[in-house]
Amino acid sequence: MRSLIVEYDPACCRIMFEVLRQNGECCFAENRDEGIEIFRQAWMNGRPIELVCLDIMMPNMEGTELLHLIHASSLGMLNEGFKQPKILLTTLMTETDTVAEYYHKLCDTYLVKPITAERLQEKLGMMGFVINSETIS
Repeated sequence: MRSLIVEYDPACCRIMFEVLRQNGECCFAENRDEGIEIFRQAWMNGRPIELVCLDIMMPNMEGTELLHLIHASSLGMLNEGFKQPKILLTTLMTETDTVAEYYHKLCDTYLVKPITAERLQEKLGMMGFVINSETIS
């Protein structure tokens, strides 16, 4: 699995990275521009991102902006025979109304912070990914 993490919270990012790197290639982006660049480069190299873990609210950008950019870019991927990436939004409990709005439109699922390895692994399994479920400390 090739995954991209765009996450503001360092603790959440570490947990996601540890889980995802055991299950394939994993990249990290600190902001919207870096995230869309990594996403597009992977696609142009014929190795598209299969999973995007995206913090919906980050300083200096809305995760929803990147969500829309990824969705628009992935339409071109479908035309080239690639699958659309799965999107997992990460959020704080106070943002659940916003998440629910996008959950049904542009993403596959969401995970409320704080993130644990076990809950992330469960969500990945629900999304259809076969995962290595070693314990993450």
